[in-house]
Amino acid sequence: MDIYSYFWLVIKYIFPLALLIISIVFFNPLLIMISIVWIVAAMAIEITTSEERARLA
Repeated sequence: MDIYSYFWLVIKYIFPLALLIISIVFFNPLLIMISIVWIVAAMAIEITTSEERARLA
């Protein structure tokens, strides 16, 4: 994996998970909602693009 892949992995999954953990510890409902929506949206986009790639292959 190149540096771009690691950077993208951090933006898509690790940063929202860290935000979720911090918002749970300090109980900030707005940040909890934002991080959950971010994670779900990233997973949904990943699923749809992987299905599209599989269909085109």
